[in-house]
Amino acid sequence: MGGHRGGEIASRAAADFLSAWTDWSLSGTRKVLQDANRRLFELANSNSDWHAMGATVAGLAFGSEGLLVFNVGDARVYKFSGGFLQPLTKDDSLHQVLLDAGQSSGERSQAQHAVLQSLGGRSDFTEIEPHVHPVRLKHPSRFMICSDGITDMLNADNLEAAVANRASCEECAKALYEAAIEAGGKDNLSVIVADIQPSVS
Repeated sequence: MGGHRGGEIASRAAADFLSAWTDWSLSGTRKVLQDANRRLFELANSNSDWHAMGATVAGLAFGSEGLLVFNVGDARVYKFSGGFLQPLTKDDSLHQVLLDAGQSSGERSQAQHAVLQSLGGRSDFTEIEPHVHPVRLKHPSRFMICSDGITDMLNADNLEAAVANRASCEECAKALYEAAIEAGGKDNLSVIVADIQPSVS
């Protein structure tokens, strides 16, 4: 979580913890995210410099139930389809709550950046409800996973333009990063672009 003490420590700890996990079923994915939330809370309490540090997370995983998408916080996963971006996640943010209630229609204010769920990030331990759901994959598809530093700088049209007619995932990721920098680059910029093939039964 950019701007918070120990944010880089929390992000690394979350990534290390998730990378060692093997049960990427629906229930297993929820469990590892809940376990990571507790692990980050305990880690934050072990060092006063890391008080209430936390991380948001989004990703894709293969398991016994196929391809899963997950998120906690305001990092996002998108699928590129027919030249357009399809969001596969929904933010845990005040802005999203207002959007769902029809009380906001556009760009989020600074106050609306408030994240309602994260891994760690609280003075008192709080259980989380991770978002995890399957993704049907019939054809080879391209996906993007990114932090809000990318999506705050680039709207859907800008995101699509940045990756249009680029053959490789590396070119797409570089174009997205450079477009976000050119637009102001006010926050941490993290982006992964990946091509995924459907499994053959």
